[in-house]
Amino acid sequence: MPKINYQFSDGHFEEIEVTEEFAQAYEEIDKQTKRNDKKFDWRTRNKESSLEKLHDECGFELQDLSVSVAEQAERADFIERFMRLLTESKKRYFVKFT
Repeated sequence: MPKINYQFSDGHFEEIEVTEEFAQAYEEIDKQTKRNDKKFDWRTRNKESSLEKLHDECGFELQDLSVSVAEQAERADFIERFMRLLTESKKRYFVKFT
């Protein structure tokens, strides 16, 4: 009977006996997993090099769209002051469409 090295959910490996059909299926899954890992690694490297190339050749940089904590606080303060000026019906309308 063929044997495979199997990793259990707790992380330990063990060599276990399996049927011939199971061994073939397990080997095919293992090959496919390795191919997928290689594709993922290649895509990651290709993406990184494309961004670097774009920057080097064109001087193009992606804009950081994240909002700083200070900007978030400033916006929240503005909205709070703005809401105090509205009537109750306008507040409901504003809240409904934001």
